Amino acid sequence: MEPALTEWSRKIGWLAMSRLGIALGWIEVMMQVLRETPEFWTNAGGYPVWMRDGAREVFYPLLFLSVANLAGLVWILLSPPARSWPVLRRQLSWVAAIVVLLLVTVAIGVWDE
Repeated sequence: MEPALTEWSRKIGWLAMSRLGIALGWIEVMMQVLRETPEFWTNAGGYPVWMRDGAREVFYPLLFLSVANLAGLVWILLSPPARSWPVLRRQLSWVAAIVVLLLVTVAIGVWDE
């Protein structure tokens, strides 16, 4: 495979996976907030049944997909060739944002008032 094609596919993969990670993280945070709201699970909250079923059945597979996506990003980040510091810093900031969203998801589940 040509080096230019490999670098191009690496950039496209990084862009797609980093944006997917941020989107999945926000969806998980919103689902976790709903899951921790007592009105969400009752008919008094006004939420549709399909939304409750989705939050119950989709949350953990989505969380697994997000962690797998994060692992893929770290693998792309650590694989050769070496990059310049500005590019590496930007990529580390994307990974850090995804990790923060995952930690917020976990914190919302643990910090139940």
